[in-house]
Amino acid sequence: MLSFSSATPVFVVHGHVDFRSGLERLCGFCRSELQLDPQSGAVVVFRNRKSHSIKLIFFDGTGMWLCCKRLSKGKFRYWPENEDKISVLHARELLVLLWGGDPRGARFQKQWKPIVLP
Repeated sequence: MLSFSSATPVFVVHGHVDFRSGLERLCGFCRSELQLDPQSGAVVVFRNRKSHSIKLIFFDGTGMWLCCKRLSKGKFRYWPENEDKISVLHARELLVLLWGGDPRGARFQKQWKPIVLP
């Protein structure tokens, strides 16, 4: 079971990546294209061209994780598409995304103390 704190930054990469890419290529993409350090503790989320699979990479302090989820039916409904290369989500929104939902439509309890993400 993966667990992320509410202070864990989650970056969703716009567009799609080649899912033949492994951990090293995705980390290199983060460094070169996004100017992100993949070992910063942030979760970086990628999707494939058909929008039915996503990959997450993150560093837990002892090593890098590469996780993949492929939906049995359908596609991931939410994916940001704008001029920026990445969007920032909260960890609770990541959980909605992992279950195939749309975090924009989820109704969450209002945070009484906002967490500032980098």
